Amino acid sequence: MRQTLPCIYFWGGLLPFGMLCASSTTKCIVSHEAADCSHLKLTQVPDDLPTNITVLNLTHNQLRRLPAANFTRYSHLTTLDVGFNTISKLEPELCQKLPMLKVLNLQHNELSQLSDKTFAFCTNLTELHLMSNSIQKIKNNPFVKQKNLITLDLSHNGLSSTKLGTQVQLENLQELLLSNNKIQALKSEELDIFANSSLKKLELSSNQIKEFSPGCFHAIRRLFGLFLNNVQLGPSLTEKLCLELANTSIRNLSLSNSQLSTTSNTTFLGLKWTNLTMLDLSYNNLNVWLKSLEHLNMEDNDIPGIKSNMFTGLINLRYLSLSNSFTSLRTLTNETFVSLARSPLHTLNLT
Repeated sequence: MRQTLPCIYFWGGLLPFGMLCASSTTKCIVSHEAADCSHLKLTQVPDDLPTNITVLNLTHNQLRRLPAANFTRYSHLTTLDVGFNTISKLEPELCQKLPMLKVLNLQHNELSQLSDKTFAFCTNLTELHLMSNSIQKIKNNPFVKQKNLITLDLSHNGLSSTKLGTQVQLENLQELLLSNNKIQALKSEELDIFANSSLKKLELSSNQIKEFSPGCFHAIRRLFGLFLNNVQLGPSLTEKLCLELANTSIRNLSLSNSQLSTTSNTTFLGLKWTNLTMLDLSYNNLNVWLKSLEHLNMEDNDIPGIKSNMFTGLINLRYLSLSNSFTSLRTLTNETFVSLARSPLHTLNLT
């Protein structure tokens, strides 16, 4: 429910107090120790919310600053969301006023620089969201005090490298999101700061990566998932990537729309020395290189099903054997082999 403060009407003074009753709490929704003050065109932090709130949503307002003094009464906050404002600078003292803060969301603001002092007192953070700001370079070590941080989101900024510091740090980090930046190379010296981390997921989609330096994944060899969707890798760079992933803990690799139109017997060779369980190669037009193929033997595989475009591009295929490959295939329809409509197929083995 929206809370309404009692109004005091005073007709003898210069200003009627009745005009002062439009306090923030007549607009913010407070429920179960959470205050929702989003979409209210606020220019400053409300100063009359309950002091016991643990969640404060100030998204989609007109905030330019977050004065630390304005949060003194809200020392129990564990989540502060100030996304979609025009904040360009943070006061280091903010987290001093919020000692219990665990989640800080600053996405879609105008932050351009982070100093060593910016998050110095935010020692209990587990999530820090800085997506869609104007951060082009990380200088020194702004995240060195975030020993409990699990998720760090720096996607949709202007970063040209993965360098986030100069010393080993972020030991509990599990998820690093760097998609939609201007990163051109993965270098071992830049990722060495994660040598003691628990990094499981690295998101690098929609970057301009052109180089995987030798040993670039050595410091993060316990990585579980790597996402490089919408990166123009091509066959050569894909081969280098897979070789660098050899002897890592990689299980999920996503290379959707990576301009991988042809492959060779060495393209994925490096993955032989991994325990990869999921490989996403969607939107790559991979069948183009098979246009001369006449004989295809896929016997004794465990393919979950046949998709309508599974054999698209095999325009010269004459023999196809799928014996013992589709354990779950029970019915055949007109759509099952529609992708073979242009092929001169004369032998199809399904037994």
